Amino acid sequence: MKPKISVVVLTHNSYTEKSGSVEFVINSYLNQKTLPFEIIVVDNGSDNNNTKQLEAFCSTKPLVKIIKTHTTIGDARNRGVKNASGTHIIFNDDDTILLADNILDRISTYCTKGSYGYGANRLWSPDINWVKSHVSDITTALESKNWDYLREFSLNPSQDIRHKNDISVKMLTRSFIGNFGFISVKDFIDVGGFPEYPGYGCEDDAFAFLCYLKLGKPILLNGEISVLHISHPINSSNLQQLKNNKILLQKLFEQHGFKHFHISRVLFSSDKPIIDYK
Repeated sequence: MKPKISVVVLTHNSYTEKSGSVEFVINSYLNQKTLPFEIIVVDNGSDNNNTKQLEAFCSTKPLVKIIKTHTTIGDARNRGVKNASGTHIIFNDDDTILLADNILDRISTYCTKGSYGYGANRLWSPDINWVKSHVSDITTALESKNWDYLREFSLNPSQDIRHKNDISVKMLTRSFIGNFGFISVKDFIDVGGFPEYPGYGCEDDAFAFLCYLKLGKPILLNGEISVLHISHPINSSNLQQLKNNKILLQKLFEQHGFKHFHISRVLFSSDKPIIDYK
């Protein structure tokens, strides 16, 4: 039986912070050969101006439904699933664009082979100022399915992006499950959804860990699927939230009897152990 795929797009102030990249994301789905069953856009705590622009853009798109929340990132994604009617969910951030028009077909095939997957090739745009000056070109490319144009300016992240170290930069070349990944609704419920960590960061890692414990290894999408991430700065408060949430993540590992979960080894099919016991 062919899966009914609901797309859950999480967005927050995309117009002021990411040059309206949420529109790029939605257009990349609406220009697929096979359309999703529905697109649930979770508008999480955006200001009135951003919300009005989003509503105006989506008003003529019957496949798109907006729900408004003001909660944690994990809880916002969970609420998106609760409002979805499909059998499977694709999670997509508001800054991650599909780079081909057959990706829904590929995900449908993957859904018949396993319960969840992530780890698509993740290319990066130039900085947000470049994106701001090329919004019209990107929009035209998506509407005309000119995927080659989108790939032409794509690049792998460098070490100065978000001031990451070597290992983190390598990990940014693959999508986490919240950036772009899929799971069946049944398994999402069994796993218990995304943890509701405050602020920015680590809910993705935590959900991937819980999925690994419950469902085993994910299907990795890096062989066939590429996405384009719209580069944008991360502010100092977000970085502090990330540090705090790393402590919560470590506690989660320890509660389940493990010292560490190596998501990098999952993403790159390492032969080393994925989890370390305490």
